[in-house]
Amino acid sequence: MKKIIPYLSLVIFLIALLFPILEVYLSVNTAWQGVTPGYNDSVYYYSRMHEVKDDNPFIGNPFLLEHNKELAPAFFVADWVAVAPLFVGLSFTQTVVFDMIFWSIIFVLFLFLFLKQLGLTKEISSVVSVLVYFSVYSLMMRAVSMQIVFPFFAFFLFAFAYWLNKSKVHKSAFTLILATTFSFYIYTYLWQITSVVLFISVIAFFVIGHKVEAKRLCLIIFSSLLLASPVFIYGIKQVENPFYWESMQRIGLVNTHLLASNVFYSGFWVLVIMFFWYIIKRQIKKINDVLFNNAYFLVVASGLAMLVASTSNLITGKELENSQHIERFIIVWFIGSLGTILFYIYKYKENFYNLSKKYKFVLLILFLVSLFGAVKYFNNYFIYFSVTDELKSQSLILQRYAPPLNWLEKNVNEQSVVWTDSTYLIRYVPIMTKHYLLFTPGTSHLHLLSDKELEERYLVYSYFNDLSLEDIKERYRDFAGVGNAVHQYKTYNRKVTLCKILKFDFWGINCGELTDNVSFKGEAYFTDLYNWYSNDIKNNISFELKKYNVSYAVKDKEFDSPFRPDTLPRSIKVYENEDFIVYKLN
Repeated sequence: MKKIIPYLSLVIFLIALLFPILEVYLSVNTAWQGVTPGYNDSVYYYSRMHEVKDDNPFIGNPFLLEHNKELAPAFFVADWVAVAPLFVGLSFTQTVVFDMIFWSIIFVLFLFLFLKQLGLTKEISSVVSVLVYFSVYSLMMRAVSMQIVFPFFAFFLFAFAYWLNKSKVHKSAFTLILATTFSFYIYTYLWQITSVVLFISVIAFFVIGHKVEAKRLCLIIFSSLLLASPVFIYGIKQVENPFYWESMQRIGLVNTHLLASNVFYSGFWVLVIMFFWYIIKRQIKKINDVLFNNAYFLVVASGLAMLVASTSNLITGKELENSQHIERFIIVWFIGSLGTILFYIYKYKENFYNLSKKYKFVLLILFLVSLFGAVKYFNNYFIYFSVTDELKSQSLILQRYAPPLNWLEKNVNEQSVVWTDSTYLIRYVPIMTKHYLLFTPGTSHLHLLSDKELEERYLVYSYFNDLSLEDIKERYRDFAGVGNAVHQYKTYNRKVTLCKILKFDFWGINCGELTDNVSFKGEAYFTDLYNWYSNDIKNNISFELKKYNVSYAVKDKEFDSPFRPDTLPRSIKVYENEDFIVYKLN
């Protein structure tokens, strides 16, 4: 039976991986016209991937033509990795499917190798690695992030465990240098974790007197930083952009030393697992199990690193959804650590049989609490049927958008700016054509440009909507981003709430009052936008469209909206089918 377990785990993993693809294929069948469905926000990353294919390696802005040659606000090597199959002849859909399969396999493979380095048997390693994968299944279905990121995180965990076990072997040092360097290029939050893990480990080695290991690790850190130096050079170039900080604020940056609520939720599970390990360590410490000791060191170092990365704004005063993003890595760490704990309890079960009832009760409570956390994460991120249903329903709906997209790609030779308000069409113009958009609600703000330009683009885009002042307030997030529309006022409210809880107002400190996003920004801001829209943009639409090089407008007949490009002066119908009309704007 033991010999069957790894193969059974592999079969279950492959079924979960391949069945959504098979179901999409069967549901679309002959209706397929090449419009690739994507789970969650994958279509955003599809746009970035397509931009790399279109010879814009620095991505710039995949939605706005005037900014397509500029720098991306974050690093982009993960996008290069994701798009690589396109350059060897695969279609875009084949590339998406390949990435989903290949990187899932790589992720599980490195998890398996990592757990083996922690001393787990082949059978248990296979089961735990698949359970970890299931726990972040929906995240692995998202293109690029976290689909590309998680495998490199697992690679780092494996490399660090391998080095701990064989620090004298040059190959282990080279592997750890490689894994650490990759983390800088792949994802901002990943290199934050890996860097802190290594620095904590160096300090720990010096404290416990392992100076040789500490010096070796210092050399590894130095080598990795040297190889990652282009990242820092690129980062300096990003910050030098005149609109960098306001772009970061739109994306989610807030200046605060207060911790986000998510820190306490995810941090709790980190502390539970670390305490669980500590209790187990007390029972196994008399046994000279090097693999267990190294596993304990790695789990504690990486757990502390994720706590530090999540709470870094306590020192820096800069919070950019740190805890929300770090929590994704915590899930992988949490499930893997719990599986390892249970393995060692079983391996040394004789050490736990004769424990006092009090000690056994503590272990039972820790296990149940940890199990509750594992189940909760599993329920939040496995959602296999939701993923499958979304992909299936999208795949059928999206195929009707192929004709106008194909027409634009084949008949409009020069890169042009397209204006449409059709929900799905607006997402796929940057993916299936060489063309760009006037504005995209919820994504244009994710790249480097001024708030003023975004506001104007949004108001021009909304020309036919006859916006009221209340409409602009309600759609604030569409052009201002989650940072301005949500994080700023909620951070202020946390400060007010904490001030009042601590009774600072009793000492004469003005705590302020709870507010909403509109009041926090100020009524005058929205009134000015409305006046700009009513008095200038509505009366000068031809000038505004020319300013942003808008050449084509696409009307979705089935999408219920007031969008009527045919009423614009000198608009010419150049394409029509039963669902869409394409207008040339002269």
